[in-house]
Amino acid sequence: MSWSTSELAGIAGTTVKTIRYYHHIGVLPEPDRASNGYKQYQVEHLVTLLRVLRVKELGLSAQALHRIAGSDDDGWEALKALDAELEERINRWSAVREELADLLNAPRRGRPPVDLPAGMLGLSASVNDADRALLLVYSRLFDDETMVEIATSLRDHTKTPAELTFDSLSTDADESTKRQLAEDLTAVYSSASTSTTAGALPVPRITQDSGTAKEVLGSALAEVYNRAQLDVLERVSVLCAPTTVHPADP
Repeated sequence: MSWSTSELAGIAGTTVKTIRYYHHIGVLPEPDRASNGYKQYQVEHLVTLLRVLRVKELGLSAQALHRIAGSDDDGWEALKALDAELEERINRWSAVREELADLLNAPRRGRPPVDLPAGMLGLSASVNDADRALLLVYSRLFDDETMVEIATSLRDHTKTPAELTFDSLSTDADESTKRQLAEDLTAVYSSASTSTTAGALPVPRITQDSGTAKEVLGSALAEVYNRAQLDVLERVSVLCAPTTVHPADP
């Protein structure tokens, strides 16, 4: 008893195109042909095809099909690898569902934006457009642990008057306003750096090379902040820089 390609596809519950693909990648042997040139599939081809379809149904990739086609041991290892991959996916999607639950259960007024990086949907509504843009950039520059620490530090953080003033600072702010704001922000950041509360920001660990990270971050800051805000940030960086202590002359 033999079957044509279309008959084999009908028996196995698949398509002729799929059978041809399995021939192409080498997981289903080509059958002998009749004198008229038509393929003649035997029971062994049907069994192999059903076996391949079964493991494909479990989620194995086409590359893994090569391994399972020739060895049960290889198939078992491929399944174990798939199980580990699925566990990782399930954990990731479970975390996403928790974030969505936080978002959906939040009060309608002042809901946080949904395009924040993973783990940050529960942040307070005080996150503005500039904050959101920078957090998205951070997610490509800093490692996962740093992003978790940032989310933790910001989750219950209420912006100080100085931070709110910075957010609304006009590009034509005068010199005295910028100088005073820089001093106020320096005090805020200095306090946070020595605090054990949620407001303390972590030291970031970058995932890009330092040159790329510096370039991307600099471009992002220049894009989301106006000239006055950038001026204030520059002053803060100078004020926060550690002071070099010179030894007394002998």
